[in-house]
Amino acid sequence: MTDEPGAAERALYLAAVRGGGRLRPEDLAPADRHLVAPHPTTVRIGRLLARGLTQRAVATRLGISERTVAGHISRLRDRYGARTLFHLGWHLRGEHHG
Repeated sequence: MTDEPGAAERALYLAAVRGGGRLRPEDLAPADRHLVAPHPTTVRIGRLLARGLTQRAVATRLGISERTVAGHISRLRDRYGARTLFHLGWHLRGEHHG
């Protein structure tokens, strides 16, 4: 067994060194990114998508640009390994967002 810290421990260290204390997904290896809680706006967007709203409707409801919504959708797709928006919606519905 080695004393070398794992990816999650290294990421926590990096977050502490940066001073912000917030762990970012890019600090982790892809297999460990699920350990980081998504940004609150990303969660809200996921919930609205799970309800069937379009990207444009989500942007209008939250008062943000469609491009910003697209960025959050991209992060959600990466998080769930979803290749399509339909596949992402399937994953999100499975989490029972309401």
